[in-house]
Amino acid sequence: MLLYQFMQQTEREPLWPAGARLLVAVSGGMDSVALADLLFRAGCTMGLAHVNFRLRAEASDADAALVEAMARQYGLPHFEVCYDTMSLLLPGESVQMAARRLRYGWLEEVRRREGYDYILTAHHAHDNLETMLMRFTQGCGLAGLGGIPPANGRVLRPLLSFTRTAIAEYVAGRELPFREDASNASDYYLRNKIRHRVTPALEAIQPGVALTAADNARRFREAQALYAYAVAALRAQCVRPAGEGGFDIDMEALRAAPSARTLLFEWLSPLGFTAEQCRQALTAGIGTLLKAAGYTLLVAEGVCRIRPEPEGEERILAWAGLTEGTLNLGPKERIAWTLTAAAPEFGADPAVAIADADLLHWPLTFRRWAAGDWFCPLGMQGRRQKLQDFFVNQKIDRQQRQRQWLCQNGNGDIVWVVGRRLDDRYKITANTSRYLILRYLCTD
Repeated sequence: MLLYQFMQQTEREPLWPAGARLLVAVSGGMDSVALADLLFRAGCTMGLAHVNFRLRAEASDADAALVEAMARQYGLPHFEVCYDTMSLLLPGESVQMAARRLRYGWLEEVRRREGYDYILTAHHAHDNLETMLMRFTQGCGLAGLGGIPPANGRVLRPLLSFTRTAIAEYVAGRELPFREDASNASDYYLRNKIRHRVTPALEAIQPGVALTAADNARRFREAQALYAYAVAALRAQCVRPAGEGGFDIDMEALRAAPSARTLLFEWLSPLGFTAEQCRQALTAGIGTLLKAAGYTLLVAEGVCRIRPEPEGEERILAWAGLTEGTLNLGPKERIAWTLTAAAPEFGADPAVAIADADLLHWPLTFRRWAAGDWFCPLGMQGRRQKLQDFFVNQKIDRQQRQRQWLCQNGNGDIVWVVGRRLDDRYKITANTSRYLILRYLCTD
């Protein structure tokens, strides 16, 4: 029955085009084993990929062995990687966050290298319900209530319309071998508490609640799209450019719009302003000055004036549990950064620096060059050189020097002369396991 429903769904609402090459993430658990079997029986072109996080000793190796045996049985390509996960935790990162980061980074690496079109995971309707409940209890907006999207870039989730019960019945009927993670029985994690205590109670009150939640999630995603459209349309009515990367907000027009504080937060939070600062901007007196990283907000008569901070001040890039983001250096300059375990492609673009993340001490500081600064230019075998001499050798004039940004490590070392040269002490080696990719973007 499930196979028929699955094939009907993929024909009615296809997530991938005919003939696409699919890389299937298989943990060895019931859900991913069922997904791999369904796709195989549906005649898809596919390969199996498994990440061994080495978190459960021999049990982790047994999971890997099961997936490898499954690939052999089906005659499918098999890819596997092992991580010493506990040694790869980033500052402030939980084991679950690290596993997710490592897993998706490696899957994308394999997808690109082996020429697969999409990555498929086995998230199902009950996973979606749990995610929605977790986000709701922790606080979220429409985007959070949208649950797990069926498609997120190259990652597809074709089982979201099917319940855990339907999947279990399919696996039992097919007598498919699978592995049960013992940690799933624990209530230590929030998701497991919801799975064991909340979801059964909801099912007792409203049978089929997981599928109802899936329909609600779709409606929330559609509402989020309409919400984003309205936020952009109202911004066009209330906000006008002010040059040098700044803008003014017409407060009279804003107050006449629905949900003024929410609109202000949507416009200003990407610049680093908090919800409390947005509330203050609506109620504070003329002359009030509020600051975010890289920007200031001045309450003037009838307007809020948002401007980039004056050039020359330091910019701080702090680790906050994210794996990517941007840092504004000025009206026309910014840094885009990515922290990844997947080895990136290397090139000769001086606007891109790739450093060994394990050698960095957070936060990183971006500041202007100052007399007396020195570093060890990449390619000089670790020899020190004053920035003054480097500038002379590179024929960088005085005006350019005054505008030159440096990326400084938390220990005081210069990591990167931005847009020009990486420090040799922070270069990539054969032992590098985590990469910080920095891109200097300038609109001049």
